Amino acid sequence: MKRSKKSLILEYIEMHHRIRVAAPDAAAIRRLLHQRLGEKGRVSDRYLLAVLEERGVEVDASLGGLPREFREIIAFDTLSGAAQAIAQLDARRAAEPATCIRAARRARESAELVARNPRVNPGVRKEREEIALWFRVWMETPDVFASWLEVRMNSREFAERFLA
Repeated sequence: MKRSKKSLILEYIEMHHRIRVAAPDAAAIRRLLHQRLGEKGRVSDRYLLAVLEERGVEVDASLGGLPREFREIIAFDTLSGAAQAIAQLDARRAAEPATCIRAARRARESAELVARNPRVNPGVRKEREEIALWFRVWMETPDVFASWLEVRMNSREFAERFLA
C-alpha cells in the first residue's frame, strides 16, 4: 500500500509524540519521506508547515510557524477581512513585531499564490492581488498604512476594479 506524504508526516509526529516541531524534526521528516517515497517524497516548506499546523502541532518560528491566534487573524476571504487582519496585526506590532511580520508575510504569500493560479476565478485573483499589495505596503510602511489604504480605496483604479 502506497502511503501519502501527509500520512507519513503525521505518522512521524505520532510515533515521536511531537506537539512541537523544530528544525531537527523537520529534517527527520524530510529524511523519512525521502526513504519511503524517494524523489516523490519532496515537500515544500509551505506544505510541511500546513500539515503540521492543521494537525495542531506547534511549529518553531525558525520554520515559519505561527501561534494559533495569528493563524486565525490571517484566515480571511475578503478585502474587508484582509483590512481587519492588518488592523489586528498592527495593534499587536509593538508587542510582537517578529510574529506580526511572519503572519503578514504568510498572508501576502498566500494571496500571491492564489492571484497567480489560472484556475481561480478572475475576480478572486484580482482581490488576492490587491490583498498581497496591502500586506506588502503594511510591512514596508506600517505607520502610514491606514492613510494609504484610505486613499487607495477611494481611488478611481480601486473603484473600477472592485466597485464597478
